[in-house]
Amino acid sequence: MSAYRTHGTVMNCQAVLVKCLQKRFAQVEVHPSPQTLLDWHGKVRPDKAEIIIRRKFIDSVSNDMGFTKNDQGNFDAIISDYDAGRHDQKWLNDLAKDYMEERATELMTDQECEVAERAELPDGRIQIRYRVMA
Repeated sequence: MSAYRTHGTVMNCQAVLVKCLQKRFAQVEVHPSPQTLLDWHGKVRPDKAEIIIRRKFIDSVSNDMGFTKNDQGNFDAIISDYDAGRHDQKWLNDLAKDYMEERATELMTDQECEVAERAELPDGRIQIRYRVMA
C-alpha cells in the first residue's frame, strides 16, 4: 500500500482549480464535503478530499488523487508516493502556474478587461497584459 503525502498549494478558488485539472484529466469529481480516496486495488483509504481524480483517470495502477481545503483556505494536494513519480513537485508547479494564469484572467474579466498579450518568458514565467474592453 502506497502512502499518501499532503502537498500545500497556493490555489484557493475551487472552480479555477477544477478547470485546470479538467485540462489534465478526463474526469474530476467535486464534492461539497470530503470523500474517501481509494487505493489502486479499490480499497478505502483514510484520506479524504473535496476534489478527486479517480485512479482510472490517472493510470491503471494508480491511486486516487485529491485536493482538500485547509484551514488557511488553500487546497492541499493529496498524492500517493507511487503517483508522485509522475505527479511530482514540478507537476504541481505547472498546475499552479496554469491556475495563476486562469485566475488572473478570470479576475481581470470581472473588471471588464481582456487579454491583450501573453508571452512565456525564457525563465518559464508567463507575462500577460490586459486591456479594458471597449
